[in-house]
Amino acid sequence: MVENYLSLLEKQKFFIDFESNKSDELFLLGIKSNDEFKLWVINEKLKPLINNPVYQKQFNIDFTDKSICISKLIEELEISNGIIVAYSSAEKKILEKLFPKIIENKIIPYLDLRKATSRWINKYHKERFEEMPSFRKSANAFYQKRLDNSLASVTRLIDNQFHAMHDYGPLKTTSRINSVINGLYNNRNKEKSFNNLTAVQKAKATKLLKHNKFDVEAMDILTTHIIEKDKTCFRKAFSCLNE
Repeated sequence: MVENYLSLLEKQKFFIDFESNKSDELFLLGIKSNDEFKLWVINEKLKPLINNPVYQKQFNIDFTDKSICISKLIEELEISNGIIVAYSSAEKKILEKLFPKIIENKIIPYLDLRKATSRWINKYHKERFEEMPSFRKSANAFYQKRLDNSLASVTRLIDNQFHAMHDYGPLKTTSRINSVINGLYNNRNKEKSFNNLTAVQKAKATKLLKHNKFDVEAMDILTTHIIEKDKTCFRKAFSCLNE
């Protein structure tokens, strides 16, 4: 990194979280900066969701083309001299793979919060973390460790009330997206509208958006908590886009 990690921690933070499928098709991008959360629908298939007034109020939801969205994000990062914060390298890989021209020659610091969190757990909560019950007991053994190390799981170590809701639904994001799209684009419906969805599909749409907002808000809270506890946990957690 060009700068010391301590100086990077002082910069404006842009907490981001994509919702995508295994084919790298992007659907949503949640962003929080300066205490303002914005949920961008970046796929036409989910565009009708933005017309729901409840979602407008609860999630500050809007639609834009994915390339325009990323261009605007990078522009804001450059203007504010800010940093990207995400929970893992997944968002970094998406940006580098799907938007190479937009981020070309851009020196944007990237904080992989999972690296800092792992350091924080090992230094201060190792025994407690190992003794915690599984995050989702119903998951099979293959997914259990992955879920236990997830963002929603590790926030249980923070002694506050900001914990994942009961309908958080890890591993259900893709199925929820597919269900909502199927309802919106049912051939019997000429007009693509939120009202085309069944009650079950509307509930899945709400859970999908709540899931994204929780992850973004949780990153902010977790980052602040670790900074207050021990900034050295971030020493090896930074990189740059295209690095």
